[in-house]
Amino acid sequence: KMTEIPSYMVENPKFEPYKPKKRCYYSTSMLSIFLSIFNYILIFYVFEVSPSSIFKDTKVLFFISNTLIFIIAVDYGAFTDKESHDFYGEYTAASAVAMRNR
Repeated sequence: KMTEIPSYMVENPKFEPYKPKKRCYYSTSMLSIFLSIFNYILIFYVFEVSPSSIFKDTKVLFFISNTLIFIIAVDYGAFTDKESHDFYGEYTAASAVAMRNR
């Protein structure tokens, strides 16, 4: 026979919600927030430019929005679990075994 899922798993499936591992990202998150605020203040002070004049330019707003999207994408990739979970494969295997047992 092909590899089968044990009957106890089919009759009483134990589906537990995925719980990511607890990691200490609070300090890195706070550090990045403080550094970005410090960076903005430093840029406005060094170049002697008012924030209102910069934010009226649509090119700057486009650049800032794309930068935020990029930062969010990089953070998501860095802090997610590296294991790939094949939920569909598990479902099809369990349903095939259930159909054979009918």
